[in-house]
Amino acid sequence: GGKTLTWLLSAVKVYKIDTTVCNVAICIGTNGGFNKKDNISGLVNELHIKFPKAKLFVIQGSWGWGGVSNKTESMVKEYYLGFEKLGVTIVEPPIGKIEPHGKKPIYQTIGKNLDNLIWQK
Repeated sequence: GGKTLTWLLSAVKVYKIDTTVCNVAICIGTNGGFNKKDNISGLVNELHIKFPKAKLFVIQGSWGWGGVSNKTESMVKEYYLGFEKLGVTIVEPPIGKIEPHGKKPIYQTIGKNLDNLIWQK
């Protein structure tokens, strides 16, 4: 948590290929501010290389606080459509307009929805 897409991409690049992984949930921090210049396709491509049998899911971040106080839900939705266009399943709902640190009820909902998506596929 708390890392940008660029950080996650660099971490995945040094990971070895693993054909035993079935599912990957992408949950990047909002510190990157949902930058339209993020290399979403690079991350998705690298995940497909490193985890060739995995289905990819993305958890939508939070907004409206701290460094992302100027972001809106529509901006967040637009950002995550970049993942969907590349075949990544979006997990609903987004974390939301909250400061996300700590135990939040939304995480339980997102977790249940992710579990349901994994078992449907």
